[in-house]
Amino acid sequence: MLMLIAYFSMFLDHIGIVFFPTIQIFRIIGRLSFPLFAWGIARGYKNTRNFEKYVIRILLLALLSQIPYTMLFNSYEPNICFSLLIGLIILRLYDSNYSLYIKVLSIILLLFISEYFDFQYGIYGIITIFIFYYFWNKESVIYYQSILTLISIFVYRYDPIQLFASFSPFLILLLNKYDFKLNRFLQYSLYPLHLLILFFLKNGGIL
Repeated sequence: MLMLIAYFSMFLDHIGIVFFPTIQIFRIIGRLSFPLFAWGIARGYKNTRNFEKYVIRILLLALLSQIPYTMLFNSYEPNICFSLLIGLIILRLYDSNYSLYIKVLSIILLLFISEYFDFQYGIYGIITIFIFYYFWNKESVIYYQSILTLISIFVYRYDPIQLFASFSPFLILLLNKYDFKLNRFLQYSLYPLHLLILFFLKNGGIL
């Protein structure tokens, strides 16, 4: 259920960007999507039986989605899947048996990459993934995520509507026990598929 809400809010967000840029409600609802995907990555990491295959799936999704993403938004910045991938790898590093020195250097390098190459949400996005992992199913995640979001508005100069992302932890705590897994093919195809659909609608003059 939570992933369906994540995809639905993302879809509305992108509809707003492409077709209704002056109507804020699309973007407001869209603020819910990234924290839900960040939580999904943390959950996937906790539940996966094969981390390497999980990483490969996210990497392939990121690569396959880049073309429709660039076509739709006329932008060469990496799509959101690359940010999710970096966050996933950092979770693994955090739990690894490497020395503290190697862990810290590796994580700093990945954070630098995310900022240098303009990964969406940058360090804020990666810390969001870590917060959902570290404070898994704890009510305190609401406070930490809200504080992080508030800080990100000042650091990254986000639109204040980004504060609506703070409602996502409430949804997670309320609906987690009712959550269910999506079909894997459906789950991984929805992101690039919705980008293609919006691209054809935009260029077909239907909207």
